[in-house]
Amino acid sequence: MSNISIVSIKNSITMQLLAVVFSLYVFFAITVTLTHMIAEYYNTKNNIQRDLVTFQKTFEQGLAAQLYNLDDQAVSGIMQGMVKIPVIIGVKVKNLVDEESAMGVIEGAQGNSVTISQDGQFQQQQKRLFFSELISHEFQLYYMDESGDKYAAGSCIIYSSEAIVFKQVQYGFIFILANAVLKTLALWFIFLYMGRIFLSRPLTALTQEVERIDLDRVKDQKIHINTRGRNELKILEEVFNAMLQKLESARSKRDEYAQGLKENHESLEKIVEERTDKLVTAQLLLVEAETMASLGELVLGVAHEINTPVGTSITTASFVIDKSKEIQAQYKNNAMSQTQFEEYLKSMNESGELIHSSMKRAADLIRSFKQVAVDHTEDDLKYFNLLKYLKFTFDTLLPSFKHRQIQVTLNCDEGLEIEGFPKLFSQVINSLLSNSLIHAFDEKTHGSISVEVVEEENNILLCYEDNGHGIEPEHLGKIFDPFFTTKRSGGTGLGLYIVYNLVTLKMKGTIRCESQPDKGTTLYLSLPKVFEHET
Repeated sequence: MSNISIVSIKNSITMQLLAVVFSLYVFFAITVTLTHMIAEYYNTKNNIQRDLVTFQKTFEQGLAAQLYNLDDQAVSGIMQGMVKIPVIIGVKVKNLVDEESAMGVIEGAQGNSVTISQDGQFQQQQKRLFFSELISHEFQLYYMDESGDKYAAGSCIIYSSEAIVFKQVQYGFIFILANAVLKTLALWFIFLYMGRIFLSRPLTALTQEVERIDLDRVKDQKIHINTRGRNELKILEEVFNAMLQKLESARSKRDEYAQGLKENHESLEKIVEERTDKLVTAQLLLVEAETMASLGELVLGVAHEINTPVGTSITTASFVIDKSKEIQAQYKNNAMSQTQFEEYLKSMNESGELIHSSMKRAADLIRSFKQVAVDHTEDDLKYFNLLKYLKFTFDTLLPSFKHRQIQVTLNCDEGLEIEGFPKLFSQVINSLLSNSLIHAFDEKTHGSISVEVVEEENNILLCYEDNGHGIEPEHLGKIFDPFFTTKRSGGTGLGLYIVYNLVTLKMKGTIRCESQPDKGTTLYLSLPKVFEHET
């Protein structure tokens, strides 16, 4: 079984679905839990507030009577009893002349918490911190005599704290959090288990069934998966089986059509036999050209580049045959008009021109392939004079330069020699000059080409420059690719590709290009003065 059917749990649809669902669930669970905890906190806080009101009813009569009778010791005793209640952390009592008695933790003048000892002495004060905010309840004290008359005796403030509130709700918070976590974990495992039963396992089974299908023998082959009811997976199974049937039907029709094409095109085999032999020869030359290390890329393009004109010729020839049969039948039945015959002659003329141009394109490509695949082993490695071979190459193209009014200048030391392949060097310079004539200048353009050779430490630097049309920025990175050309016709796109391979692979050098539109092109070739022999 191939690795197609092996899917990790992390990458499964079940886990992806669970991740989305549980992300939403966790978000809402956290929101609900926090809301519950906040509501519980404020509810407990309100209960403590109500407890303080209840304590007012418990202590206000005793405090009022002692304040009215000015019995400070009794008031202190009542306050001590009040601060012993867990909810109450402080008490402050004020008489009618604003004399205060305080005990425990009360609110200071700056809004902070102040701790007062039982003897009324200040102990410490603390800035308001988290869960340290005081909760207070203030009420007035009235003394009621035996006759039922009320007399103002002072006021009292009872203090509690948010810390008391938190202490009462902390266990509730723990329970709420534990409950939420347990429910989340339980739901996660339940959903994961059910997802694997209802989704992951059926999908895995479907994948295995699909892998089992032999596409070369789809007849009578079907997939089957066990699902509960007619769900989406069952429908997918049915659709896939229907697709297999359609595939088999299409394959049968294709075979019939292929057989018909074979029979109809037997006559065309004689027409393209010669060109086919040349194609085979070109392909064999490409395979044998091991001296060009990057021929793998070239071979990939051979079929596409040559098959295009050949395919066009075959299609056009097929049209010619069909059209000839049609006009022949009309002629035999005396049903052919002069207009039809003229249209036939016109279409035959156009078809002939198309076949001729396509075959000419194929022939040009074959010649280029032969040039790429030529065996350079006959070119001996030796020392040669650069200026001599540069002048020789220039002289071969001198008529073209004069005809196009293109000035060529050469700057090279007469005594400069390098170890290399002189024939390959001439071929490179010839290809550069030819490329400039084709691409850099049109027929009416006056231009100039210059070649300058500079000797470096271990290399020679050849600068080739023309002032032609230049190269667009989007094309500059493709000029050394096989089959790349900006010419719609008249070029194979192999010239600079051949140059690149000769320079980098055979001559062990480097080549780079700089160009701007309408400002010309400059190529820099760096060649070793002494050939680097392979070990």
